[in-house]
Amino acid sequence: MANNIFIFFETEDSQRKENISKRIKNLGNTTPVSDNFWYTNSEATSEQLVRHLSQDLTDMDQLLVVDAQNNQSHWFNMEDKKAVRLTQHWRM
Repeated sequence: MANNIFIFFETEDSQRKENISKRIKNLGNTTPVSDNFWYTNSEATSEQLVRHLSQDLTDMDQLLVVDAQNNQSHWFNMEDKKAVRLTQHWRM
């Protein structure tokens, strides 16, 4: 069964933005919600998607993948304070 996934990313580099947008589009059924914020339904987990989508990102970029269906989230290069806060308050 496909999972309801939300993907948010930040990058200042136009080439990396294009690359990650292409990777997201290649997931299949995707919808851009707004700039750098996407919805998709995918068989992949949020952890698998972070590994796949972050391949071109650097320590200057950020990525957050939320699996709304399974109540999970994973991220790449999130500020420690924000990551701790999410981890403390995420209801799993």
